[in-house]
Amino acid sequence: MPNSKCWQLFYVNEQVHLCRFQSETKIQVKFPVLSASQVFAGRILSVLFTLACFVVFIFFLPGYSFIGSILMAGLLVIYALYSDRLTGMEIRFSILVFAIGLGIFVVAEKSARLFGEFSFGFGLGPRMGETPVLSGLLWLVPVLFSFSWTAKLTANIYLRSAIGAVLVTVPTIFFSYNAPLLDFMHWGDMRPPASSFLTWFLTGFFMHFAGHQMQAKMENPLAIMLYAAWLLFHVALFAVRIFPA
Repeated sequence: MPNSKCWQLFYVNEQVHLCRFQSETKIQVKFPVLSASQVFAGRILSVLFTLACFVVFIFFLPGYSFIGSILMAGLLVIYALYSDRLTGMEIRFSILVFAIGLGIFVVAEKSARLFGEFSFGFGLGPRMGETPVLSGLLWLVPVLFSFSWTAKLTANIYLRSAIGAVLVTVPTIFFSYNAPLLDFMHWGDMRPPASSFLTWFLTGFFMHFAGHQMQAKMENPLAIMLYAAWLLFHVALFAVRIFPA
């Protein structure tokens, strides 16, 4: 019996040590993942990655369906690496934006009132019914990239949200004309209706307003650079379409 108790005690002690070891060796991700001293490298990476996507699409893989999704995913990864914080509130806000954006496209597929007559291409990957799952990124990208620095422009939540809505809409104007080329969306009238931009503006306003009401703090030193990269990619692609060589 004493030997049996000794073995039981030894077993319990070993289990306690194992639990302590496992808890101490858990990977803890601290934000930002990359320090402020590496912001310049992040800016260079943002520019080079966006430029690479543009050059590959124009000169090497014209019509490649997934270049737009690759660009969005890459810019979002860079954004995440430099996020000052990633708390539950920020994650919930990001999920909310993505879910609302996806839901709007689900509704828009069934009603022409929001975006006019259109159909999705294959550039946004797998679908949930008729709507690509990644279509929510088309809202998440401009909202995330504009949210952190619009919050610093004014203390008035309505004015902040209005500025954010404008910043969501501006790149979307160029994106909407580029959407068929990227195989994202194909318009029934060959071009996006002007009324669709009102949908983008009003929804962008609501998303920014909701984020400020939730007190989400999306601090990111690369937000402006990433926003500029997303905007300039579509401006350049629009220019190539309008003024072909």
